[in-house]
Amino acid sequence: MKKLTVSARKDFVLFIVLGTLAVIAAILFAPFWESTDVFFASWGMTALNLMIAAVLLVYLFTFLFPKILHGSRGAVLVLTLVEFLCIFLIALGCILTQFRVINISGACAILGLCLFCRGTVEIFRAYYYRGGNSKPYPVWWLAVAILMVAFGTYCFAKPLLSDEQILWIFVIALLLVGAALITYGCLCRPKSKKAKKSKK
Repeated sequence: MKKLTVSARKDFVLFIVLGTLAVIAAILFAPFWESTDVFFASWGMTALNLMIAAVLLVYLFTFLFPKILHGSRGAVLVLTLVEFLCIFLIALGCILTQFRVINISGACAILGLCLFCRGTVEIFRAYYYRGGNSKPYPVWWLAVAILMVAFGTYCFAKPLLSDEQILWIFVIALLLVGAALITYGCLCRPKSKKAKKSKK
């Protein structure tokens, strides 16, 4: 069994600092503060809302926006524009929680709505795609779209995980990452000159 070795790094302090910040953030974002009067009690849910908004914006501008520019036309384009607008308003509402435009809260409910919208657009796309193109619409992708609509409706009506549970998962992951960074930083710390001389 090979022994795990870590080479010394001059920037080991950076890993320790980043790990410490991750651990501190995990403690501050922990859901158990919500029942207290501390000023950072709502930071966890605020961070979760911002993460949801970031994921939605990445989805919008890396997946949906190119489809609007270079995708189908007609009814499918209109549906895609409606999908883009709805998800953008939800993302905006997650950032500005006090001005929630579309009153949908909860990561699972938002995921369900996104899946429902995408699945619905794809079903309409399959309908308008039929017979009008030399390359037929894949049947397997139509089945995936139907599953997206069904699963999205279920997630929207009955969320699988609450926001508090999702926040706990994020906090635990942040703690593990922080502990790993601190451990790595300590292991890759260069040995002092005194320690080298004493060995000689």
